Amino acid sequence: MFLSITSSTWLMSLIGVGIVFLILVLLVVVLYLFNHLFPEGSSKNDEKVAGLKNNLQGDNMGNASELDKAAVATAVYLFYNELHDNESNVLTINQTPSHWHAVLNERL
Repeated sequence: MFLSITSSTWLMSLIGVGIVFLILVLLVVVLYLFNHLFPEGSSKNDEKVAGLKNNLQGDNMGNASELDKAAVATAVYLFYNELHDNESNVLTINQTPSHWHAVLNERL
């Protein structure tokens, strides 16, 4: 029988799945070790991210930052000047006959 499942089939499947999980566990261990060997990189990035969040969110009193004001001003300017695309609902695809088209569509 062509599709018979034998004990060697189960063994090979178990070995394959085991190798995949072993590699995943090894990858988690390596990433964990890198995190503990080089912790100073993450704290620098946290400070940069916190600074960017403060710039984007403004202060805690509800006042917008300069970046927020610039984004709103740009959006209003583009809206009122209609610099967006106007769709014309016209198909611009032109069908050009070819030998392959003639072979596949014999009605031509």
